[in-house]
Amino acid sequence: MKSKLRRQVEMNLPEPTPEAQLRHFLCHRQGHFDADMHAWLQQIAGDDARAILIEAETGQPPPMLQLALHCASQTLKGEIANQPVFALQFLERATPAFDSLRSRYLQVWVADLMGLARSAVARYVADSVLAELIKP
Repeated sequence: MKSKLRRQVEMNLPEPTPEAQLRHFLCHRQGHFDADMHAWLQQIAGDDARAILIEAETGQPPPMLQLALHCASQTLKGEIANQPVFALQFLERATPAFDSLRSRYLQVWVADLMGLARSAVARYVADSVLAELIKP
């Protein structure tokens, strides 16, 4: 079954935005569509103006946004920390998308994950170099 992104390319549609590519990657990271991740990303990137207003009034983002941020973070943090190849793939997509993310909450969330991914990749590279140096 062809992915939506692949069908767009075949149909000569405009190149997807970096944000769309990042969201597609996150929703299809395990080889199939992750409906939960899709819903969480929709919630995180949703109505920023309303969420900012609620946060200004209550001191916290709306509860559904908090839940989406928590669930999406918990899902990806383990994958990023334990799978350096995934962490690198995430960085390859998140870096070009970061400045163009339309949602402030999505941008803050992606920045947090990018920091974790950079640490995971750096740790993997350091371990690889160390293993190479220690080889008899």
